[in-house]
Amino acid sequence: MQNTLFATHDIQPFEPYRSEALRHLELSLDQLASHAFAELWVNHIQFPALCALINVSRGCGFLMALRYDGDAGFTTRSGASSGNREGRIEYLLGNGQLDTYPISWALPTDAVVAALRHFARTTRVPDELCWHNDSDDGLSTPNDSGFVVPE
Repeated sequence: MQNTLFATHDIQPFEPYRSEALRHLELSLDQLASHAFAELWVNHIQFPALCALINVSRGCGFLMALRYDGDAGFTTRSGASSGNREGRIEYLLGNGQLDTYPISWALPTDAVVAALRHFARTTRVPDELCWHNDSDDGLSTPNDSGFVVPE
C-alpha cells in the first residue's frame, strides 16, 4: 500500500474540459484503496474549493470548504452523539506532513467521496453534512446565499 494519494482537480465550466476533469476525479477516487491516506482537492476556477483529507485505513476523513483565497472556511463535523468522540486521527498530507485532527470532525469515507462528487458536479457542498464555520462570519454553510467575498 502506498502512502498518500495527492490530487488536485480543476473543474472547468465548459465541455470537453469539464467532463475530462470529472473523469480524472473518478480515476483518483478509484485509487483510494491502494493508499493509506489521501489529500484530494476539487477547485472550480480557483474558488470555491473543497479539500478532503482521508485516512483510508481508519475508513474516515473530513472536508474543508474554502470560498476565497485566505478563507478559514468551513470544516465538517460528524454530528454523531454516540461512541468515542475524544482523540485525534492522523492524516498524511501530499507534502509528507503528518497532521492530526479531532475524531469529531471525521465522516465515513463513503460520505467524503460522495461530497467530493456532488461538489464537483454542482459547485455546492451537500447541505445534509454538519458544517462548522471556521471563518466565524455568521453563515451556517458554505452554500449560504448571504456570502460576499471580502475586499
